[in-house]
Amino acid sequence: MEESSVKKNNQGIDTAEKIYPSAELMLAVIQKEYEHESDRVRSLEARTGIFLAFAGALLVFLSSSLKLPEFRSIEVNSIPEAFPIVLVIIFTFLTLATLILAVIFFVRVISIQTYKRLAIKGFVESNTKEKVDKIAMEIMADYQKVVKHNNEVNNQKVEIYRKGIYLIMAAVIMTAIVYSINMFI
Repeated sequence: MEESSVKKNNQGIDTAEKIYPSAELMLAVIQKEYEHESDRVRSLEARTGIFLAFAGALLVFLSSSLKLPEFRSIEVNSIPEAFPIVLVIIFTFLTLATLILAVIFFVRVISIQTYKRLAIKGFVESNTKEKVDKIAMEIMADYQKVVKHNNEVNNQKVEIYRKGIYLIMAAVIMTAIVYSINMFI
């Protein structure tokens, strides 16, 4: 069976009937989705870099605000007097652990993941003789697989990023607590 039939339009010019009339439109839509996923990962990785720098700054602030050498000179005569010192030590270690865990999550977000791209194996001279709509349909199917895979990878990165954000928020709160208690010791 012939893939297309030739018809005459109202000016009497031969036109080929398309097998997949909406294939070019669908290809354009899936290309936009591919671009969206690419932009999404770039944006996520840029924000992750900012939070990595913030985690480093928070770590420097925490280490500079901690007065460890002064803990040796503090005399403790009772348990209530030791309570603030113990709190500072516990919150400091918890904050450090939280920051390290946040950094690990953020590094996982920006680490290299397997992203798929459109295979170019079909871009050969023999395919240039095919109908535009048929080629568009085949490319669209390939794009759909690529976009689905990249979307799943990006969703995983977003989930890891979200966990890193929660850890950074917890670290900021604990840093504020450590700093506040440290002011009164």
